[in-house]
Amino acid sequence: MLLRRVIKHVKAQDWFAVCLDFIIVVIGVFLGIQIGNWNEDRIFENRERALLVELRAEISEGIELTKVWRDYLGDVSSAGAKSITFIDSNQPCSENCQDRVIDFFHASQFISVDLDRTVFDEMQRAGWPSSRAVESAVTAYYTQGAGIAENLNERPAYRTLIRELIPHTMLDVLWEGCHDVVRGIESLSRDCAVELGSTEIRVAVDTIRENPRVKATLNHWTSMTKTMGPYMDGLIEAGQEAMTAIDVELGKH
Repeated sequence: MLLRRVIKHVKAQDWFAVCLDFIIVVIGVFLGIQIGNWNEDRIFENRERALLVELRAEISEGIELTKVWRDYLGDVSSAGAKSITFIDSNQPCSENCQDRVIDFFHASQFISVDLDRTVFDEMQRAGWPSSRAVESAVTAYYTQGAGIAENLNERPAYRTLIRELIPHTMLDVLWEGCHDVVRGIESLSRDCAVELGSTEIRVAVDTIRENPRVKATLNHWTSMTKTMGPYMDGLIEAGQEAMTAIDVELGKH
């Protein structure tokens, strides 16, 4: 219809009307492009917002896992400290030998502490988060997590050594009753019994105590797990700060 009207105005040499038609066309094209851009921006904004919600959930889950890891490594460190105290006493195992075996076993535990950052990596590929505050807080959180993982994700030498020294029959009982995994979460228990002869347990504990490499490797691993406690607390705090930054950004829309 507009084209016919333009042709009509040209034939009539009504140049004012032709100019007016041209302006209408230009404005129409401009508005169409702007509406398209607005729609596209809204789609991207909604997508980023949805991913921010997912990112917050990812960080929240990471915080809960970090609490589990912190407590678990605290148990490992405690068992290691008690084992070192026993070794330093330079006394043979006369009583509670079963507890000494459990401590040596628990002190050897190791877990992977890698944070899941699937959502954050997806956002970064798309150039998000667009908020500098969110980007800074979340990056700080995952950077701290990567630093902790780098220190903890190497299996300790003590782990291999102690499991070579504990008889396999004892290890079977220890794994069965003193260690558990539920939905990927490991836990340690002292409510287990090493159902073996007392003499056999005493011989095993004394063999471990007299091995010079046990204390050296145990010192290193126990120190590492103990040191990581405050770092885990810092990671939890960084995660909470990241969630707060996301909450502020979500509250703007």
